[in-house]
Amino acid sequence: MTSTLVHRTSGKSFTQYNNRLAHTNGVRVWSTNLSQSIQTQGKQAGHTIFDPSKSSTWKEASGSTWQISYGDQSSASGTVGTDVVTVGGLAIQNQAVEVANQISDQFVQSTGDGLLGLAWGSINTVQPNPVETPVENMISQDDMCVLNFQGRSFSADA
Repeated sequence: MTSTLVHRTSGKSFTQYNNRLAHTNGVRVWSTNLSQSIQTQGKQAGHTIFDPSKSSTWKEASGSTWQISYGDQSSASGTVGTDVVTVGGLAIQNQAVEVANQISDQFVQSTGDGLLGLAWGSINTVQPNPVETPVENMISQDDMCVLNFQGRSFSADA
């Protein structure tokens, strides 16, 4: 079975979430929670630093944290909140955003301002309770549907 994601509606732009690299899970961003020296390095390199206090829709998720390590030895960790995140003109309401408190040198030296996860939540690293990924939220908010193709016919699961 092959699944294809289909965009259904569109929404407003949210400028604090730009220049994200696509990856497998969650929305992770450079933030004002990083040390001042990392923020300064990031700004000098042209990174956008997310400031939750500048978002009228930001809500801190008390007690929620995340931590991840990748095969190239890069790593990041931080806290979690929710916000409206726009992807390609589509506004995802109450999307969990993983705000970085610490990032490894690989991220400091990279060109992206964060990561945008486009997978299912089975690999989610948020503790104590996993959060829905952008794809899961887009489907549950009827912004996207999954079409399952079997042979020559298809059915839409929304």
